[in-house]
Amino acid sequence: MARTMDEPAVSLDCRRGLATISLNQPARLNAMSMETWRGVGEAVRVADADVNVKVLVIRGAGRKAFSAGADISEFEQTRATSSGAQSYSRLVHETMEALVAVKKPLIAMIYGYCIGGGCEIAICADLRIAAEDAMFGIPAARVGLALAMEDIQRLVALVGPANAKLILFTGQRFTAQRALQMGLVNEVLPADEVEARTTELADQIASAAPTSVRWAKQAITDILRDPSLESFPDHRERAAALSAGEDFREGVRAFLEKREPRFTGH
Repeated sequence: MARTMDEPAVSLDCRRGLATISLNQPARLNAMSMETWRGVGEAVRVADADVNVKVLVIRGAGRKAFSAGADISEFEQTRATSSGAQSYSRLVHETMEALVAVKKPLIAMIYGYCIGGGCEIAICADLRIAAEDAMFGIPAARVGLALAMEDIQRLVALVGPANAKLILFTGQRFTAQRALQMGLVNEVLPADEVEARTTELADQIASAAPTSVRWAKQAITDILRDPSLESFPDHRERAAALSAGEDFREGVRAFLEKREPRFTGH
């Protein structure tokens, strides 16, 4: 039975262990209004807290856009004053942090325009699957905006400093194939294959041991934060502790018994 969050700009659908968050304003190319930013943050927190959810997917409604970026029509009201601009920035930051902090794997399924704030949201995901006609860009320099350091840090981690400078200095748009070359997306597929591939990936992740997936996600985050690992002196002990868990024992039993494992996440 599907469970849908009553939010006009963002919908949340949870079924069979998969939570799908949809930016739900296709007539506006899923532009990021304040309502949308707020809805994404709420949906992510709800899905992450749902014990039945193993994987999250975020997408834009329809196939014209993941999100074409900020809803600039709101700017005269929301960002015309210093206090308004600070409130807007705080909301965006809180939503980005919710996306980054989610403990479960997050996949961005991308059709069409993935621009500005939409691109920044996609960058927060663990994996990005894009249609061949997708277009990417962060045009902050074209409207005089400055990205938060954390957002730039995530971009650099994906594409490296040279490509990050190209993206941010020019504000230009890039094709899906160019985004793939940069490392901005994981896979590029014909539009008719994107949803099936995203679901396939989600199913593969959901069938894996949750303890191992959680460890891998956190370990990668920690490695990016401190490649020397000096901040994590107990990392070997924490990794070894998984061998005492039920998921490891079940995985070994299932292998020996030649059956699919029934992981519990413990």
